[in-house]
Amino acid sequence: MLSQIEGYRLSPQQQHLWLLQQGGAAYLSQCAVRLAGKLNRELLREALYRVVNRHEILRTTFQRPPGIKLPVQAIGEGSQVLWRFVEADASSSRAEQEAEIEQLFQADRHQPFDYEHGPLLRATLLATAPQEHLLILCLPALCADSMSLNNLWREIAAAYAAGPEVAADSGEVVQYLQFSEWQNEIIADDDAQAGKEFWQRQVSATPLPLTLPCERPGAATASFEPCALVRTIEPELTARLRGVAARYDASLATLLAACWQTLLWRLTGQAEVVLGNVNDGRKYDELQGALGLLARALPIRSHFAEGLTFVEVLRATEQLTRAAHDWLEYFAWPHNTETAADLADTPFFAAAFECAPWPEPCTADGVVFSVVKQHAYCDRFKVKLNCFEQPDMLRLELHYDSQLLTPRDGARLAAQLQRLLASIAAEPTSTIGALDILDDDERRQLVIEFNDTAGTYPNEKCLHQLFEEQAARTPEQVAVTFEGRQLSYRELNGRANQLAAYLQTLGIGPEDLVAIYLERSPEMVVALLGVLKAGAAYVPLDLTYPTERLAFMLADAQVAVLLTQERLVAQFSEQQARIVSLDSDWPTIATQSEGNVVNRARPANAAYVIYTSGSTGKPKGVVIPQQGLVNYLSWCTAVYRVREGTGAPVHSPLGFDLTVTSLFAPLLSGRSIVLLPEEQGVEGLAATLRERGDFSLVKITPSHLEMLNQMLTQAELPGSARALIIGGEALTNETLELWRTYAPEVRLINEYGPTETVVGCCIYEVAAADPATGAVPIGRPIANMQVYLLDTYLRPVPVGVAGELYIGGAGLARAYLGQPQLTAERFVPNPFAATPGTRLYKTGDLARHLPDGNVEYLGRTDYQVKIRGFRIELGEIEAALWQHESVREAVVVARQDTPGDTRLIAYIVPQHGETFALQELRSVLRASLPDYMLPSAFITLKALPLTPNGKVDRRALPAPGRGSTGLEESYVAPRTPLEKVIAVIWAETVGVARVGIHDNFFELGGHSLLAMQVISRIREDFQVELPVRSIFNGMTVAEMAEAVLASEPEPGRSEKIARVLQTVEGMTETELLEALQQKRGANEHD
Repeated sequence: MLSQIEGYRLSPQQQHLWLLQQGGAAYLSQCAVRLAGKLNRELLREALYRVVNRHEILRTTFQRPPGIKLPVQAIGEGSQVLWRFVEADASSSRAEQEAEIEQLFQADRHQPFDYEHGPLLRATLLATAPQEHLLILCLPALCADSMSLNNLWREIAAAYAAGPEVAADSGEVVQYLQFSEWQNEIIADDDAQAGKEFWQRQVSATPLPLTLPCERPGAATASFEPCALVRTIEPELTARLRGVAARYDASLATLLAACWQTLLWRLTGQAEVVLGNVNDGRKYDELQGALGLLARALPIRSHFAEGLTFVEVLRATEQLTRAAHDWLEYFAWPHNTETAADLADTPFFAAAFECAPWPEPCTADGVVFSVVKQHAYCDRFKVKLNCFEQPDMLRLELHYDSQLLTPRDGARLAAQLQRLLASIAAEPTSTIGALDILDDDERRQLVIEFNDTAGTYPNEKCLHQLFEEQAARTPEQVAVTFEGRQLSYRELNGRANQLAAYLQTLGIGPEDLVAIYLERSPEMVVALLGVLKAGAAYVPLDLTYPTERLAFMLADAQVAVLLTQERLVAQFSEQQARIVSLDSDWPTIATQSEGNVVNRARPANAAYVIYTSGSTGKPKGVVIPQQGLVNYLSWCTAVYRVREGTGAPVHSPLGFDLTVTSLFAPLLSGRSIVLLPEEQGVEGLAATLRERGDFSLVKITPSHLEMLNQMLTQAELPGSARALIIGGEALTNETLELWRTYAPEVRLINEYGPTETVVGCCIYEVAAADPATGAVPIGRPIANMQVYLLDTYLRPVPVGVAGELYIGGAGLARAYLGQPQLTAERFVPNPFAATPGTRLYKTGDLARHLPDGNVEYLGRTDYQVKIRGFRIELGEIEAALWQHESVREAVVVARQDTPGDTRLIAYIVPQHGETFALQELRSVLRASLPDYMLPSAFITLKALPLTPNGKVDRRALPAPGRGSTGLEESYVAPRTPLEKVIAVIWAETVGVARVGIHDNFFELGGHSLLAMQVISRIREDFQVELPVRSIFNGMTVAEMAEAVLASEPEPGRSEKIARVLQTVEGMTETELLEALQQKRGANEHD
């Protein structure tokens, strides 16, 4: 006892709660007791006062003298109660009375307590009818837990029955101060070590996060606003659940706790779930009638895995609960109250559970006392399940923090709990992953409502037929523009017809594959349409691919004809395919008729085959039928409003399927396509947007959009395009900030879709009210497509829960070319389709449904990655590394050690006694892999780290250090101050220790986005403008220094360069790097 400040220490429970409640007034205990019968109101009031006089905790206030972080308890004299009487409208209905009761509850909840002066007990007597009243009791949770409320109203009833002449029960009662001091002494006792160690094993020093589905991001604040909803479990199911619990020697409370934890595991996917299991703290008979905060939430840490049965979870929960009860007195949250920051970070259990019998009515002097409603918020939580056992049924109360979850989220969670209980009652021996948690309404929403996409489209026609119809409508409209050349729709259609007819003379028809290896030009467009008109499918080949990769694709596809240019023919001297050069062979082709050829293709025939990276070490061909292509293009021309603008620029490779949108959508809408030369890249796109503008759409990846953002000024954004269609990789709102701010009229659409589902199958259009940060959803399925998020049993996962994304509908690819086994693995039977034979594509992507039906992309289930829009199977790079005779083991990972900069890192274990030059290894990879699949850095290890089960532990692989690119052996130091500055800029941008004057930017680990940063820094430091393509053309540090000097500004503006040269003379590279960083920081503040 601390007599010097006239108070007593708080109990461990009170200390924890005091720290929690600094953020708000939600921590209170309330109950509403119906009084049926002829009530003597004054006698009831006197009974209440007598009970208050008996229990010190009901007269306690909390004093906090200066200099003390936590208050002390001070016991007041006399009956301290805030009493009021309210008479309801006698004519009001039962529903109206219930509403009034709720209003009184809410008014109490939001009425702050005067902890220092009191009174803290509030009692409201509501007269609802002559023979019916409602007594509402309210106390701060510091003074009462749930059982205290029951003890309190029962003592009031007993005092009322005894009458005024009889003193309140004067039997021995344990005062709360006695309990509080006992608890503090136990915690401080030297013999408490065993108990403390037990709880330390249950609550680790690390946080125990639990992120719930649909939890509002960033909403965790000091404020706590609990809400509740009630559900009833009917007698039949209650009896079955009691039978299951008895069969396995467990209590119903334990079964309900195990069920609640299982549901949390199913919703979060966390292998470890820590539940705050509320114990009433009345372990001994002497405490059964005590009032005060005796209850506390005890951690029950459970481990989950897919193969566990519910019975195993039940038994484990029973053991953990019993052990927790045995060590009850020794649990207390660790607190350090010395700093204000600690007060804001008070720990709590995100998920809690409490189970107790529902209070039985009692009769006092002809008046029946029965509980109608009660809450005791003695701790913070995100969600809490309160279970009350009644004689023949269960009352479930789901409490949730309304700062984090909405009423709809709470209702969905309650429905999932009820469905899980029914599933457990039916099959308690099932594995926990197989138990059902979806009710019929949510299942219908996920399977049917979210996929209500049926629409009409010309499913009996092929793409080239739609183009022919458009050419007939707008024959003289410009269809293609390229470097001053133009083709009208009539000219384009005529030339495509000539090529088609010529191909047919070579025997080309439906299901034949024709490869296209052409520079971006009008001839490329003629080739595409000519192949389709001939009835065949085109196979695009990228001009940047190494010869070995091209040879594999041609052989794997068994192409009948290769369309190319004369200057490129030499590359294919050993090919079996018939080679047609569209330049040198055109005089022969031009002898064919310009009239439309007879269509031989059908919607089910192949339209194109695009090769994507393959996990087996070789790329795989994806066969797309005409029907899926027509469905996508018919949908996108309407939804993207292609006819409202001038058309689209084509700036991406033909083998990149997002090019389908910018290439074909305008040609089916009577608009023009503007072809940009390959070497211009995004720089050419930026120039085209400045010069032309009003494009119907621009199709672009997020990485290229980042580059475009750096090239265009704020004034150049409006009017450049009517819509940006962004796809190929995950998109964030930060990337869109510039456009949303300075060109809000431009539609910003996130389009998602693997190559196997024809370009795009899901879209989300960004709205003005959307957040400025975070991931942009991938949205909803397009017309005639369906998106399902499924678990390992191919069942829908609830809203907000991560599942693997499966895609169905008209846009599915037919197969992987020549790979029936892989096709069967990835294209599985559709369990939701009414039509037999319908399939779903198993994407390997993780996603979740948001409450509004939009889908949010979360990541991958495997080792496929997307880097700057390119889809990469890491296994293909690893297979290429293993081909080197000096490599014993190899692993490739995609790391993002710097936000927004994902890089490929290769980890290599050499053969015993072997050494090799990394330059040689790069050459080996470059022979078979495109540049975007080349690792940025190579790290040699003695052995790869392994997990306990013998697999490579990718998370344990070391981060690449500065200077681990493998180029050090060819290092040549900068010779001049200017070369030194440029070398440091490169080193800082790429993240390596040093850069030689002959090093290649991309071999250092650079890429297109980093190249933009280098150009920007050169512009800032030297006031010169270098073209971005100069770096892409292989410019070295030495060559860049020459280019800077050649572009030196007019006399008078070169002083800045001279100052930089003077400053760096004699500086080390480290000193120079620091100087440049300081300079740029100063510029940002100017």
